[in-house]
Amino acid sequence: MPTRGPEAIVACWEQFHEAVLELATRCATPRQRLLGVAERQLLAVADLESQIRDPELREWIARLVRKLQGSYNELTRSAVFSTVNAMSDEDVDAVLLEIVAIYDEVTRAELIERLRAVAA
Repeated sequence: MPTRGPEAIVACWEQFHEAVLELATRCATPRQRLLGVAERQLLAVADLESQIRDPELREWIARLVRKLQGSYNELTRSAVFSTVNAMSDEDVDAVLLEIVAIYDEVTRAELIERLRAVAA
């Protein structure tokens, strides 16, 4: 059964949280860090995207997924690998910054969902 509403945003937050921690602590080049989090956490986030209530956040995640998907029809590990390896260093840096910015937004949305749950 798919995750909906508050559960989806919490699951999304967990994936972005892990991604940001890995980006901050992994000893690797920016490209290698992006490949690592894209293949682990961001493939999972792509599955959650349609279940996020907030339309702006959902579209932001969809844009990130499209960037990582490149010209391929699906977001798969091989598509991510090929797309990220074809990116310029500037594009890699921009995507890494976008991941951190989306994490910030997901954190806010997740907090709002928790506050709503407590208030109910």
